[in-house]
Amino acid sequence: MAQYRAYENPQQRITLAKKFVDGKIRKHMNVLEWLGERYPNINQMTRQYFHDIEQECNELQKASSIKQILGIEGMFSRRCWNVISTVFDEKFGFTGRIYGKTMRPMGAVDPVNALFNYGYAILEGICRNAIYRNGMDVYVGFLHEMNPSKTPLVYDLQEPFRWLVDIAVINGLENKVFNKKDFMLTENYNIRLRPNGTSKLMDELNAQFTKRIRYKGRYFEWRTVIVEKAHELSQYLTDKRKTLDFSCQHSNKNSHRGTYRIFSFN
Repeated sequence: MAQYRAYENPQQRITLAKKFVDGKIRKHMNVLEWLGERYPNINQMTRQYFHDIEQECNELQKASSIKQILGIEGMFSRRCWNVISTVFDEKFGFTGRIYGKTMRPMGAVDPVNALFNYGYAILEGICRNAIYRNGMDVYVGFLHEMNPSKTPLVYDLQEPFRWLVDIAVINGLENKVFNKKDFMLTENYNIRLRPNGTSKLMDELNAQFTKRIRYKGRYFEWRTVIVEKAHELSQYLTDKRKTLDFSCQHSNKNSHRGTYRIFSFN
C-alpha cells in the first residue's frame, strides 16, 4: 500500500524516479572512465562527455516532472552508447542501442545487440525476483509508466545495474569468447543467440553477477546487492529508512580491472 501511495503522490514519485536515474548515470560514468583508460582514442570524447553529464546531473536534481527526468536519462544514454559503440570492431555493425524505424533496440540486427538483449533479460529476471522477495508490486513503478503486460518497477530497478551486463558483454567480446557460429538469423531477419552462444554469455554474466564486493561492512555477490537495494527501497517506502541511494553501492574501485583487447570475432 505504501508503494501505491508513493506512486499517487507526484512529488514522491519524482523523487524516487530521480534516484533510479542518478544511480544509472553515476555507475555508467565509471564504465566510461574504465573504457577511456583502455582506449586512448575515445579518452577525449569521454572527458567532454563527463562535463556534459555533470551538467545533466545538475539538471536532474532540478527536474520537476517524469517527462523531464526521462529526457535527461535518454540524453545520457545516447552519450553513453556513442562512446561504447566506438570500441567495437566495425564488422559487428553495432552503432548503438537506438536505431531503425521504431527507434528502439527490439529485434537485434547485429550480434552485439543480441548479446545485450539477452543479458538485460537475465538482469530483468534477477530484479523481478528481488522485488517479489521484498513484497512489492512489479506492475507499479516510478520512473517507467504503467502499461498492460509491462513491469515498470522491474525496469526501474534495472537502471542502476545495467552496467553489470555492459561489462559482461564487453569482457566477453574483448576476450574473443564469441564467434559467428554462436548467432543465427531468424525468418524476420533478427539476430538471435544459438544455445552454444547463450551458454557462453551466461558464463560471462554469472562471472559478473557473482563477483563479491564489500557492502555494508561485509562481502556480497552483486546479485545479492540487488536484493539488498530492493529491500532498502521497500524500507524507504514504508518510512523505515530516511535515505535511498542507488549510486553508492561499493567501494572497490578496481573491481573491473583486468586485461583487455580490441574486440573482433574469430
